[in-house]
Amino acid sequence: MNNNLKKLILAALFAALSCVATMSIRIPANIIQGVGGLVISCILYPILISIPNVRQTAVAK
Repeated sequence: MNNNLKKLILAALFAALSCVATMSIRIPANIIQGVGGLVISCILYPILISIPNVRQTAVAK
C-alpha cells in the first residue's frame, strides 16, 4: 500500500474513534465551555499584553 494511503486510513480511523468516544461520553456543555474559555484566555492574554497600549491600560487600572 502507498504510504500516503496508510496515513489517510489511519487519520480516518482516529477521527472515527474520537467521534465515537465523544458521542458516548456525556459531559455537561457548561463544563466544556468553561474549560474552553480558560484555555482561550490563557492563550490570548500574553498576546494582548504584548501590545503596548493594552499593557499601559492594564497597569493603569
